[in-house]
Amino acid sequence: MRIITIIFCISISISAKSQVVPIRNIWYLVQQIAEKERATVAVDSIISYGMTLIGHRYRYGGSSLAGFDCSGLIRFIFRKYGYSLPHSSREYAKLGKVISKDSIKSLQKGDILLFKGRNTKSSRIGHISIVIEATENKILMLHSCCDKGVAIENYLTSEYYLKRLMAIRRISTL
Repeated sequence: MRIITIIFCISISISAKSQVVPIRNIWYLVQQIAEKERATVAVDSIISYGMTLIGHRYRYGGSSLAGFDCSGLIRFIFRKYGYSLPHSSREYAKLGKVISKDSIKSLQKGDILLFKGRNTKSSRIGHISIVIEATENKILMLHSCCDKGVAIENYLTSEYYLKRLMAIRRISTL
């Protein structure tokens, strides 16, 4: 009887130990899901706030409610949520995770699109926007541009921006 009890205890112990690893894996997955959920809430909040700024006028070098240039708008929106971003469209090329232009269909809300400025022959970034919605048929971007001020445009139907996309960044802290 004693041997049966010992064998039984050993088998329970082995069984319990073998389940420790899956429980750790589950905990890790739960943490990853929670982190992604927090990031989604942050991106949704940032986008919602950004959309309240639609209609504000364009102002070269502007980063206030008096008027925004493209990078000033993105900086202003993110600053409300505690993110410190540059006020230079070129500096955004150094931020976050690089997303290949070839994988444009994998864009996510909150991704930053970096464009050439007015000169299509230039190799310098001169304009940025933030993706507010990305589906197979449309990529809506929020930005501040000279002729419209703060506005939403569909990247996929804009000949002007389709010719100018230089890079895509995913801000890694979101």
